[in-house]
Amino acid sequence: MGVTYRAVQWNPHEKAYDAVLLLGVVLFLGLFVCVGSLLHPETTVETLLIRTTATAALLLLHGILCIGPLCRLDPRFLPLLYNRHDVRARGRPRRSVDDPVSRARGHEPSGERPHQRSADRQREPVPFQPLGFAALVLLFLMAATSHDFWLAHLSAPVWKALHMGVYVAYALLVGHVALGILQGPVSPLLPLLLGAGMISVLSLHLLAARQEASCDRTSCHAGKVHRACAVRCISSGTPPVLALRGDGGALQHLLIVGSDGRSIGLEILDRVAEEVEVRGRVTRIDQLLVLWVEPEQIRRL
Repeated sequence: MGVTYRAVQWNPHEKAYDAVLLLGVVLFLGLFVCVGSLLHPETTVETLLIRTTATAALLLLHGILCIGPLCRLDPRFLPLLYNRHDVRARGRPRRSVDDPVSRARGHEPSGERPHQRSADRQREPVPFQPLGFAALVLLFLMAATSHDFWLAHLSAPVWKALHMGVYVAYALLVGHVALGILQGPVSPLLPLLLGAGMISVLSLHLLAARQEASCDRTSCHAGKVHRACAVRCISSGTPPVLALRGDGGALQHLLIVGSDGRSIGLEILDRVAEEVEVRGRVTRIDQLLVLWVEPEQIRRL
């Protein structure tokens, strides 16, 4: 037996997701550059590039970290989950642009060259550059190993542990910003925004953990598949399946298709990995049970 790997295949939903995401990033970068140039005409091009890409990367990272708990709290956010890797793929290059350029410029947000630093700036008690570089290394490793090839060869525990490093990278980047640009003469709005972002990420994760713990105590997750994996597979074209457990405990699987035989996976993403009530027609094709049903006939319990 052999195993083959294919390049990422984009379905219509993913193409629309990527188009909206790319348009949003481009609009943000353009608006940031224009406003920054008008408010601070003395700012150099290099400094403006650092600020623009770094801000975009940090905002995207906050969004990435919020998607997971939001999906656990409300299944309507699930369409965002399966394309989260596309957000990561756009956030990491911006971090990589910011880091080498900022090191070359001496990390001076005001546009000053290294030889123009004041004496107190030269005696920084905690260097913030290594924090940003460490975060860059972590994000690069995660981006480089995102393919299923590395999941198969690194083993699931190692791959999962590596990609949980996004939380370490986030902490490093917060420290990089707090010990870097926030130590200079900046608007008090900046630390407030950074604090609000941290509180949002932490609060969402705590709320999701509380809800998951409550479900664990009541066994409402018994037999539930991992929602993120299921959404990813179904969104990529894998037909959805309804799992039924009979009175004797035997588990049966029914392939779900539309009443006219079409694929309805993308239309029922918000009900994936949930207990549902279904009204439809079941037929048998050899050993395969097929459920012919319309999305509105699948109701969450």
